[in-house]
Amino acid sequence: MPRSMEEKHVAIRVQGLQKSYQRLHVLKGVDFDVAGGSIFALLGSNGAGKATIVRIITTLLKTDWGRARVNGFD
Repeated sequence: MPRSMEEKHVAIRVQGLQKSYQRLHVLKGVDFDVAGGSIFALLGSNGAGKATIVRIITTLLKTDWGRARVNGFD
């Protein structure tokens, strides 16, 4: 029987992520959880914000709003 996300270790938690470049909103309230030990694919069309999310998670870019935690670290 599969366990819920609350019962599993959450390796990556993204909540309400928002990022804009001047008037261009590239992320608007992105939310997702990735369970530890799982495989996760971030898919989308060109310009969908995939690279921006990865840059935020890897601390190369600051968010305008929201939160990204990796193994408990903000």
